[in-house]
Amino acid sequence: VTFNAAISACEKCLRWEEAALTLREARSCNLRVDRITYHATMSACEKCGRTDIALEMLQSMRLRGIEPDGISYDSAISACEKGGQWLTALQLLRQMEEEGPAPDSVSYDAALLAVSRAGAWQEGLALLERKAERGFSQGRSTLSSTLRLLTVQGVPLACAGAALRLFEAGVEGVTRLDLEEAARRVEGTLAGDGQRTVAGALLNAPQVELPPEDDRLEAEACRLAEELEAQDSELVAQAPAVLRDLEELLRPRYPSVRLVLFGSALEGTAGGGGDLDVTAEVDLRELRSGLAEHSTPDILHLVALRDLRATAQASSSWCVRRAGFAAKTPVLALQHVSSGTDVDLTINNALCVQKNQLLRYLSDRKVRQLVSLVKFWARRRQVYGKSLGRLSGFAFAQMVIFYGQLAPAPRSLSQLLRGFFVFYAGNFDWARECVSVATGRRCLKAFVRLRDTPHLCIEDCVERELDLCIPHLLPAEGERLRAEVARAAVVLQEPSPSLAALLEVAPPRDHA
Repeated sequence: VTFNAAISACEKCLRWEEAALTLREARSCNLRVDRITYHATMSACEKCGRTDIALEMLQSMRLRGIEPDGISYDSAISACEKGGQWLTALQLLRQMEEEGPAPDSVSYDAALLAVSRAGAWQEGLALLERKAERGFSQGRSTLSSTLRLLTVQGVPLACAGAALRLFEAGVEGVTRLDLEEAARRVEGTLAGDGQRTVAGALLNAPQVELPPEDDRLEAEACRLAEELEAQDSELVAQAPAVLRDLEELLRPRYPSVRLVLFGSALEGTAGGGGDLDVTAEVDLRELRSGLAEHSTPDILHLVALRDLRATAQASSSWCVRRAGFAAKTPVLALQHVSSGTDVDLTINNALCVQKNQLLRYLSDRKVRQLVSLVKFWARRRQVYGKSLGRLSGFAFAQMVIFYGQLAPAPRSLSQLLRGFFVFYAGNFDWARECVSVATGRRCLKAFVRLRDTPHLCIEDCVERELDLCIPHLLPAEGERLRAEVARAAVVLQEPSPSLAALLEVAPPRDHA
């Protein structure tokens, strides 16, 4: 009961790593774990979009003689939807139909939501038919997913017909306003008025134009950018000694360890951040020593960082600043005592290394300087930091590079700085558009097949099924960011724009 309560608390706080670790500890103590324990853990994974862990839990239930029920499968299907793995969601539903447990209306709606978000209209229509054949009622979720299919480029009128058949049969739990809005969208599709053609570039989007150059602002911006670059260089110069001591900390436990330095400081875009990003490349066989053979790499990395935290706490050379085990990529934040250098340590984080290299290739020096300036601004205005429910540095970098892809050349640093804030304050549609470095053009959220939310959407340039704003950016922080961008645009459009006014330190504030 105690372990179940702890896992449920982790689920409510969106801490899937702690939930998985608690489940593992319960099993290591030879305590009896049941479906309730697994369901709470899977729910935490589902809410964080960790499809791989949810599926591993489903398999683990079978291995331990616990037969998964409908709730187990529904949680796994929902996790697939949040992780963008709609094909896996369909496979799980088909398995339920053929082998049991029998799917219910919730099962079909979860799978339909997954395929509708992916724009897979053929599979969506097939699911509607299979659900109807089993006699399940069509509710609000079914209606919403069906209408989402109407926004897919090239969708045939069959989708509109399916929506109309839903209306004719009656839909439970919806209001007259819901039906009127649905009817309007169906009518638009049937009339071919463009309601369904939302993919691709925004045809009516205004062309991005650079603001006029300001000599004083250019001089101030260049001077600050060079100062921030110098700070990054000083930080990187300390790296050899820091990495040497870090290797001494890790090698007794992991003989094969190889440390790789990456991140914004190395690229000169930290913006006054002042820490080193390091990933430890470790052989999985060494990580798995003493653990269950079927443990996933994510669990192995989490356990390794937890053990390293204890090792660092016992060391006189290191101080533990923070243990970010609830992040998508768990991180151990350390401080090197002799140099005072902060280090963010991850395990086998090759993907982030590749992402940072890609961002460097996509941007020239002026754009990288702009990344540093925007991060510096975000820190001073209290809108920076993923752990605080705000945007990460990686997300800000993608916003800057995306603007750099749209802005015409040649351009000065001051033009880019002013243009960045003017673009996101007045030209970019936060409710409909998506920041997409991968496409390099203005497009709607439906084009990149991410969630249709009213908030900021930033497509991960490598893992394109991920939105960097979900689940990290809290709604209140998103609104605050938008207000700060608007403020910055006003400041920079003054007749004599002031960098000091732009970078004025915002008072500290509470965060959720």
